[in-house]
Amino acid sequence: MREGDASIVPTLLTILQKDGGPPRMQFSILQLLRKHADKTVANHVTSFLMSPDVYVRREATLCLNEFNVDSGLAPMVASLGSEHVNTQSVADATLRQMTGQDFSQGRSLRTLSTQEQSAVIEQWGAGRAFFNLYGPTEDTIWTTMAQCRANLPGRPPIGRPIANTQVYVLDSCLQPMPIGVPGELYIGGAGVTSGYINQVDLTNQLFLPNPFCNDPASKFYKTGDLAKYSSSGIIEFIGRTDQQVKIRGHRIELNEVNEIIK
Repeated sequence: MREGDASIVPTLLTILQKDGGPPRMQFSILQLLRKHADKTVANHVTSFLMSPDVYVRREATLCLNEFNVDSGLAPMVASLGSEHVNTQSVADATLRQMTGQDFSQGRSLRTLSTQEQSAVIEQWGAGRAFFNLYGPTEDTIWTTMAQCRANLPGRPPIGRPIANTQVYVLDSCLQPMPIGVPGELYIGGAGVTSGYINQVDLTNQLFLPNPFCNDPASKFYKTGDLAKYSSSGIIEFIGRTDQQVKIRGHRIELNEVNEIIK
């Protein structure tokens, strides 16, 4: 396991042990992600983490259910009950489509997703554990985590950095922004990739030397995301600094589309 992948282990343990549990814990994890998505690594790591150990008997079953638009949502929602699922890892677009479906059998359900819409958490977080996990592709799997509850005002927070990860909210001069003042989000740490394949100029533009790290080789990633710190130290996502949008979970650069049209 790479160092970046290993950084998610403490986060997974926090999620799986949240709200306690009996000495013998059984986990059934439903993966509603594309099989090539980096987030699937977390589910496989979970299965290994829950292997029997000396102190606590834990077991995990990983239920692979790749999202298929043609088959509809009913089979996926039904699998929450048929597989006795208590932890589901779902892409944000898929979870939005599942919202409104009947899933009353999953009362102890934990949901792992990335969400900007409070309405989704209103359903999936009501009486259950909902973990909002933020992380761009340029950082390994996840960057921050927040446990979100229903009936909270405003947009769901993205939380605090996971292990071996540093997050900064900076101005255009790379100076930290005061609490409550929006700035651009930068990510440093073990999970940050080294850049883009065969795109040297873009790599140099977005992967910059980290002025907050003593290691001269350390770099952090300029995300293009706007965020701010709350008074409690929680990071709140605001939007984008550019025209990038997401369609069904895919990042679309409108500037690039415009250039092609021209």
